[in-house]
Amino acid sequence: MSNSQDRPTLHAMAQRAYILKTSRGHSRTVLLFSITDRRTIAWYLFFERFTADAELAHLDDAEAGKRHQVFFGRRRQSMAFKPRVPRPVNGFAATKSNELGEQTVAIVDSRFVGPGQLQLTPTLLLGDSNESFRMLLTTKDGKELPSRREVGKVVLLHQEAYSEQQLEDTRRFRQSMLNF
Repeated sequence: MSNSQDRPTLHAMAQRAYILKTSRGHSRTVLLFSITDRRTIAWYLFFERFTADAELAHLDDAEAGKRHQVFFGRRRQSMAFKPRVPRPVNGFAATKSNELGEQTVAIVDSRFVGPGQLQLTPTLLLGDSNESFRMLLTTKDGKELPSRREVGKVVLLHQEAYSEQQLEDTRRFRQSMLNF
């Protein structure tokens, strides 16, 4: 592990969260989040792993245009963290267009920390070190929430210069979220 002074402080923020449901009763949690150093922002997508049956149902529904999504959370605030090893904001997962099809395995734990406040703690299983950090979501109504522990994959969607305006504009990633 690196000296704490060698590691920059980064900020993680859960942006939007959905549960995608199939007509056969399967569901998949999808989470858009960002990591920034206040100069650059990287956008990531976590998607829960499907079983083989659920994957077939998901693909069948996509073909038939039957997918149903439930919005369950939106951005609350960023939370600072120091990575275990120094890494850039885009160093927490492979890119979506990675030719090798690599995706970073992730485990996301969730728990309520107050009324309407859900704390998410993803642990990303990276080759050189596992990274964990916390994020907060404001939940809409609590009728449909993720399991206390979700296992899935994380991909890097996009990296850009940091600005408050970019942080506000999550609509451009909505289609990416719903296509997984």
